Amino acid sequence: MVKLLTEQEEGHGLICEWNTRRGCSGELSMNNLDESLVKKVLSEAENKMISDTATLMNCILQKCDTENRNGRFYPRELLIREDKNYQELIREGRGLGEANHPDSSNIDITNVSHRVIKSWWEGNTLLGVLEIMTSRAYHESGIICCTADKIADLLRKGVKLGISSRGVGSLKSVSGRNTVQDDFELICYDLVASPSTPGAFLYPDSEIKLNESTNIKIINNPLINKLDDFLNL
Repeated sequence: MVKLLTEQEEGHGLICEWNTRRGCSGELSMNNLDESLVKKVLSEAENKMISDTATLMNCILQKCDTENRNGRFYPRELLIREDKNYQELIREGRGLGEANHPDSSNIDITNVSHRVIKSWWEGNTLLGVLEIMTSRAYHESGIICCTADKIADLLRKGVKLGISSRGVGSLKSVSGRNTVQDDFELICYDLVASPSTPGAFLYPDSEIKLNESTNIKIINNPLINKLDDFLNL
């Protein structure tokens, strides 16, 4: 098993970028819909259906040349290289990620919650679009039956979720900064409660706020609002 590198630790191992100082390594606590709401949804589903279409969310995936909340620094050339490699996974529909960071260099397909369908650079910020891989049952009846359904329901209820990279590589102190080394290999981007990369959250709106004065326009998808209308019949 690959060793999980803790905050400020040097050496070779699994590099996960959630904000460890906020204790977000535990499992997400999520409840299914209550019985009365399920019955109500099922009884009226034929009259008010939501098609089995993609649930898209905008996000900030990573930032280069910026020290994150774990005290780690990713050089620009390194992240550009890894994003270029990751484009093949995106094209093949294999840019999968999980809910929470497992202590593993493998992706558990039983816990997949989303996939990255697009990524691009704006300055030092890597932006992306995610598809929350909700089930047909959730779209049509509001029934939660997989990890992605739980994520979509949290988003529908207004919970702000973050995104965090997972990879394998080495960390070394360079000029006083804990710098990710050239042997780093990106595995995926996972959903977390508290990301270490500044601003790395999911955004349902058409804007991502990079800082107080800068907005970047990207894709907007109204499905979360449609789900909200549907589940509040």
